Amino acid sequence: MDNKQSKSILVAANPHIWETISIALQSLGFVLTFCSSVEEAKHFLDTQHFDLIFCTIQFDRSRFFDLLKYAKKENPLTQATPFLVLKIADGFLPDSLVELTLNIAKLVGANETVNLRKWRAVLGDELAYKNLRTLIQKFC
Repeated sequence: MDNKQSKSILVAANPHIWETISIALQSLGFVLTFCSSVEEAKHFLDTQHFDLIFCTIQFDRSRFFDLLKYAKKENPLTQATPFLVLKIADGFLPDSLVELTLNIAKLVGANETVNLRKWRAVLGDELAYKNLRTLIQKFC
């Protein structure tokens, strides 16, 4: 089996954006496992190996910090697993608060943060998704 095919990503995001994420990551050829709650994500992290944790800031009513803490501080099996925090969909938060939230995520353990919504607005979908895939490949 090709090593690239064996890579897997836990995608912690609200179900209404799963299709957008699938489209953005489809050319990587990685196995994507989607979850919609912190509890479900913890279960997956306790029972399966992932090469990357991909989590949006709006995950499970904005509980992404709970998952970040669990993955980086509480679960010894996932402490070394790269954790990527993203802003993907439009929301109620002003850009300044989104950027602050992403900066705090890095300070408390996220390996990288991306404001994909902003990238898409500035670069267009194709280049934004390409940059996201390149970033993911850096960690996997």
